[in-house]
Amino acid sequence: MLECIVLFLRLNKQDIQISHKNKLVSVEKHISFFLSVNWAWSRTSSSP
Repeated sequence: MLECIVLFLRLNKQDIQISHKNKLVSVEKHISFFLSVNWAWSRTSSSP
């Protein structure tokens, strides 16, 4: 999952095909969810 996110973030906007631009919202939601879950997990795992 992380590899897909990194690949997506490395894309230039000009390189994204028109057919894939419709899926950007979904990908952004997946990235936001992934980051929020991992951020919450890292905060709870670092607690004493």
